Amino acid sequence: MRSYKIKNFLKELPTYGVLYQREVNEIVDAVCPRCNNEIEDWYHVWKCERNEVELEEILYEAIAEYEEILISDDKKEEVEILRDININFYETMLTQSDILLGYSNFCEVTRIWVKRCDEVAEIEKDRGIDLKKEKKNRGG
Repeated sequence: MRSYKIKNFLKELPTYGVLYQREVNEIVDAVCPRCNNEIEDWYHVWKCERNEVELEEILYEAIAEYEEILISDDKKEEVEILRDININFYETMLTQSDILLGYSNFCEVTRIWVKRCDEVAEIEKDRGIDLKKEKKNRGG
């Protein structure tokens, strides 16, 4: 998980764009293997039409789960604080980013990345691509 966080922070997740650029194994182009519509870079991973969930949905679920924990622990004051903060938090997270043009401020979710990796592994298996073999050949 630490490796994922560092690579995600540096925008160096092993997307097809990165793997193609590094000439890894049998990756023949940088196009997303899930949608086949765009180059798969760090930004595309989070907005790919093949994602089963949207970032906003994950955000709402996480906050709702935390609120349920507070309620079950009978922390009424904290629940009220959370509800007050949520309105501003949702607005901030879902507004357009000034840095990542065309994206919201909420662009980091392991749920999307893990699902993407599982799907890509299946696609690669169907294509006969074995990235683990490539890693072993490099001494990894």
